[in-house]
Amino acid sequence: MNARRRSIILLLVLVLMAVTACQNDASEVNSDVTSDINHTEKPKTQHNNTVSQDKEKPAAAEPEEILPILDIKIIENHFEGEEGTFVIKAMNDNKYIVFNEELANTALTPCSTFKIPNALIGLELGVVNDKNTMMKWDGTVYRIKDWNRDHTLESAIEYSTVWYFKKLAKAVGMDNMQKYLDEMDYGNADISGGIDKFWLDSSLKITAYEQVEFLEKFYKKVLPFREENLNMVKEMIVLENLECGTLSGKTGTGNDGGWFVGYCETPREVYLFSAYIKKKQGKDVKKIVIDILNEGKLGSDN
Repeated sequence: MNARRRSIILLLVLVLMAVTACQNDASEVNSDVTSDINHTEKPKTQHNNTVSQDKEKPAAAEPEEILPILDIKIIENHFEGEEGTFVIKAMNDNKYIVFNEELANTALTPCSTFKIPNALIGLELGVVNDKNTMMKWDGTVYRIKDWNRDHTLESAIEYSTVWYFKKLAKAVGMDNMQKYLDEMDYGNADISGGIDKFWLDSSLKITAYEQVEFLEKFYKKVLPFREENLNMVKEMIVLENLECGTLSGKTGTGNDGGWFVGYCETPREVYLFSAYIKKKQGKDVKKIVIDILNEGKLGSDN
C-alpha cells in the first residue's frame, strides 16, 4: 500500500513539472515574436523618413562652366597685314579681348552701322510704323543697283539703303535726333554735319569700344525705347546661324574703311563685337569676323 502511494505521488510530481515547463516555453516564444515585430517596425519608420528628406532637399546642381573667350592669336592671324581693330566682349562673363587698342579708342565715322539707332529713333517717333513701312524711290540712279527701287525698313537695313535712312532722319528732325543721341550716349553725339549725312564721313564719331557698349545696352534693352521697337530692330539685324550660334549685326563702309558690328548668341554666352579695318568695305570686314568666330568655336566645349 505504501509502495503504491509513493508511486502515485511520484507520478503527480512528474506531471506537475511537465506542465510548468510547457508554460515557460510558450512565454519565451511569445516574447521573441513580440521583440521581432517591434524591431521590424522601427527600421521601417526610419527608412521612410530618410526617403522623404532626400526628396525635399535634392542636391544642388553644379554651376555650368563659363567658357573662355577666343584666343587672341586667331584675331592676329586674320588681321595680319591689315590696319584694323577688333573688340569682343563676353557679355555675361564681362571679359574683353582687344586687338589694336589704340585704334579701338579712336573715334571714327559710324557710317551704316548707325542704321541701328536710326531705325530705333524712327520707330519710337512713329516716322516708320514697323518693318514693312514703305518709302518710294525717287528715281535717282545709284551705283548700288539694289537701292534703285522702293524699300521697306526691313529691306533698307538688309541692303543698307542710304537714301531710305536719309529720308527717315529728315523726318525725325535735328531736335529729336539730338535728344536721342544724347540719351543713348552714342559716340560724340555730334550731328552738326547735317541731318541727312552727319553719320556718313561727317561730324558723328564713335570708337570700337563705344560700339560694343551701345550694342550691350541695345541687347539688354536699357536704351530709351519701347521694348517692342527694340525687339523689332533686333529681329531685322539677324543675319545667319554660325557654328557657334546666331549672328546678328550691321556693316558700314566709309571713305577710309569698313565696319562690322554685332553679336553672336551662343548656348552659354553673348559675344558682342566691333571690327573696323582701314581700306576695306564692310562686307569684307564681315567675312573676316565670321571666320574668326567660327575658328574660335565660341560656345563649344573644344
